[in-house]
Amino acid sequence: MSQLTQKQESFCIAYIKTANATEVYRQVYNCSKMKPATVNRNAKALLDNNKIVTRLQELRAPVIAEAQITLAAHLEELRQIRDQAIMDRNWPAAIAAEVNRGKVSGLYVRKIEGVTPEKTVVNVVLQQVDPVTNREIGGRVPYAPGMITAKGEELAESPQDYPKV
Repeated sequence: MSQLTQKQESFCIAYIKTANATEVYRQVYNCSKMKPATVNRNAKALLDNNKIVTRLQELRAPVIAEAQITLAAHLEELRQIRDQAIMDRNWPAAIAAEVNRGKVSGLYVRKIEGVTPEKTVVNVVLQQVDPVTNREIGGRVPYAPGMITAKGEELAESPQDYPKV
């Protein structure tokens, strides 16, 4: 921890809870004779102070680390979903989980084929991609309507559900 005054430390702790520097400044410091603009400037000056910035980062670090979703954890959860689907003999769910694991890993790209202003029929194809060369390899992977794409989009039930281009 950097060398902060007691008031600066109190400011940091309260700021982490409220994220309102002006209000926290009023709570921690005596502002009875200050104009609102002065309080705002002083609060901003504290937020610009390198020691304050460092302390705020220290206070946020554990929360950020706990909230982070890692690729490994995400892949493991998808693996568990796939394995449970296999045990339940739910093949579409197992395939969807495995395809999503591949997409999260960067093994597939989403291509939309057959889109022209005159033609709205859309074929969504997942193409396997070599992670080293970033080139397409191998065959296409079928998809199930309702499957979530790598961008978090849900695939439509039928080609008519896609918007006209």
